[in-house]
Amino acid sequence: MKAQTSLEYLLLLGVALLLVILAILLIRGNVLPQTEHQISNIHTNIQSVQNSLTVESVCYDGLDNDGDALTDCYDPDCNGKQCDESNSSKLCNYTTKTCS
Repeated sequence: MKAQTSLEYLLLLGVALLLVILAILLIRGNVLPQTEHQISNIHTNIQSVQNSLTVESVCYDGLDNDGDALTDCYDPDCNGKQCDESNSSKLCNYTTKTCS
């Protein structure tokens, strides 16, 4: 069996130390979420990004179709879009929040 040299022991110790430091950074450095609250915040951020990628599809149904808590002419996505199902010439004005 081969005897370990001082250099090999130092290398092994260095690798072990690096692993300990890496573990500390992952846990304390918030690289990995530690609590349910942090996980919830990540989920909320993902939902916000998803909502920002969707656009209000129907601007005359009184519903929040894209999940941004804004409906019809109160949603900037509807600005200039049809806001009256029976009258296609009526358009949303986001500035005044009206359908005319």
